[in-house]
Amino acid sequence: MAKIAVSSTDGVLINEHFGKAKLFYIYEVTESDEVKFIELRENTPHCSGTYDHGQIEEAVKLLSDVNVVLTAHIGPTATGILQSTGTSVYTLSGPIDKALNTYAKRRKILENINISPIDQCSPSGGCSSGGCSGGCR
Repeated sequence: MAKIAVSSTDGVLINEHFGKAKLFYIYEVTESDEVKFIELRENTPHCSGTYDHGQIEEAVKLLSDVNVVLTAHIGPTATGILQSTGTSVYTLSGPIDKALNTYAKRRKILENINISPIDQCSPSGGCSSGGCSGGCR
């Protein structure tokens, strides 16, 4: 079984930056590849133009029981913290149901590879193009 957190603004699409996510949709993928919605978790976004390591850690704590995070964007600091806890991080966009079904079918392969995030946010919280609020896309 795998527990998956998805950052989304609408519960339909993976379309939210990890640092801006107000909501995480939590799903379970069973050993028989069945996908079930478990719950919705509210988060206090940390990516508002200023960097706060404590708020990243709060989001990580909120997701401490998940195995995988699916998000549209994420910076290297949050990725590193999540990965250090054993949580796999994948950056992608599109329909949640399609991503979860694909994960269910291919999870043994995905669990053995490390995908780098698309974002290039600096650990200081900003992108070269203006910080999380302006340029981490």
